[in-house]
Amino acid sequence: MIMYQARSSIDVRYVIETALDEGITTDRCLTGSSLAPYDLQKKGLVISPHQEATIIRNLLKHAGRPGLGFSTGKRYHLTSLGILGFTMLACETLQDAFKTCNKYHRLIPRACSAKFLQDPRGLWLIFDDSEIPPDIRAFFVERVIAAYLQVTSELLSRQIKPSIIEIKTKKPKPPTDHYNHFPHLIKYAANQNAILIAECDLIEKLPQANHDVKIYGEQLCEKAYIEPGLSLANTPISRQVQELLLRHPSTKLNSQAIAHHIGLSDRTLHRRLNEEGYSIQSLIDQTKKTLSERLLIESRMGLEQIAHSLGYTNATSFSHAFKRWTGHTPGRWRKKSKDTTNNSIPHAISLLPENFERNTTQLRLADISRYRQRPKTSKTEHQNQES
Repeated sequence: MIMYQARSSIDVRYVIETALDEGITTDRCLTGSSLAPYDLQKKGLVISPHQEATIIRNLLKHAGRPGLGFSTGKRYHLTSLGILGFTMLACETLQDAFKTCNKYHRLIPRACSAKFLQDPRGLWLIFDDSEIPPDIRAFFVERVIAAYLQVTSELLSRQIKPSIIEIKTKKPKPPTDHYNHFPHLIKYAANQNAILIAECDLIEKLPQANHDVKIYGEQLCEKAYIEPGLSLANTPISRQVQELLLRHPSTKLNSQAIAHHIGLSDRTLHRRLNEEGYSIQSLIDQTKKTLSERLLIESRMGLEQIAHSLGYTNATSFSHAFKRWTGHTPGRWRKKSKDTTNNSIPHAISLLPENFERNTTQLRLADISRYRQRPKTSKTEHQNQES
């Protein structure tokens, strides 16, 4: 599963809402997840991919019908994306909104990452399901497709009609009435999971477009985008390596694999990193150290789970690495950090979309209109306000 361990509780809340509509209780959905119903109301709740997968499996088991991913995906809104959704709403066109989404993709940590591919007919949104377990793969694909279509419709203030929807799984037999409620034709048993958005939709001016609001939103996205405790390098190759490691922290990437992803030879990668003052190992250690500290302080995951999430074979090998980085065992570091402060990693929770949702749930079109009515400030004044 594509892993960014600080999972948004919004995803799980929407799964629970789908379960309730199916007559399945919250307790039955949470069985085996180490979560209780009251946990879902906690501020800054962190949920691991393993917990999310357990809850989804419970839903599929008790509901016993296909199409539940579509039902869940339709619950997403622009506010589910927090400040990124606010910024996309203010973009000039749909194409511009997708570019903004792609630029700040780490603000919406989701399985089934999206890749945007230009086509003479429009734009493909291609969803990678390669790391999702087979038994829940169809749910994840359905959910992400329905969510993107829902958010796109909100951006346009009308129902989007995608040119093509392709899904790699076979069509369920027989499709249920619930399944047929998804209002789009789907090509099953395809070579990819994808949506094709027509060119005419991409260039359509968004009804809530506002340049000043977009600039303001991008400034907030930039602040939230940088990983807590991990300053991304200013040099191009080192930054690409860091971003790749953040996208795939559970995958053991050696220098050859990293070079292949970036489009360089292994020798050239080492030479360029050396010129920028970095090495492959130093970037790997820095990234894993930061993510491991974040998981230890934010989550209730055990050391074995954290170890596997970061690509280690067991808790022992992870503990050896962590002690080499920090001088402490993971257990001692976690206890010490929680004893001294709940904020050992500055503003770590601020990246989680559920925080933004709480702050922006009431942010509707009327709020954007009120922003437009505010007196415009000069660039200098705006910078002074921000500082």
